[in-house]
Amino acid sequence: MREPIEVRLAREADLDRLMELWLDLDRLQRRWRVFAEDPDEAEARREHYREMLVAEDDTILVAEDESGVVGMAVLRVQRPSPGAKANALSVSNVSVEPGRQRRGVGRALLEATVDFAREREIEHVAAWVYARNHRAQRFWSALGLEPVAQWRVAKVDEVGRRLGQGRNG
Repeated sequence: MREPIEVRLAREADLDRLMELWLDLDRLQRRWRVFAEDPDEAEARREHYREMLVAEDDTILVAEDESGVVGMAVLRVQRPSPGAKANALSVSNVSVEPGRQRRGVGRALLEATVDFAREREIEHVAAWVYARNHRAQRFWSALGLEPVAQWRVAKVDEVGRRLGQGRNG
């Protein structure tokens, strides 16, 4: 039997726990990154989360069971492209405590995400997912999110080499 999960807006007192969940996610995603890491990322992330707690269109949801906060999702209302007529709700940093995964925590977070979007009359939910994060790809696909674009990345020197350029162009 699954333990009941409650989802609520994060508050200042949750910041330490949010950072723990983010660090779990950061460790998981590190192997897929192509950009150099900022050594001050953790402190910058904490400040960003703190700002989101009081922002009008941004928020962080937390999932709780009787043991405390076991998951989070970061929500941002964004215009998906300059030509778009409407906003989308961007979902990122979805993280569930490793021992609580596959127990409905992510689902509960996404149910609250849908409620958040509907309250703001937002018609689309978008999630940025690493291509090689197969588990996350399956999770989002099961919820109906389909890939609509690919962000491709390569080092400048590699693109130049393939274009037949020397190191300096």
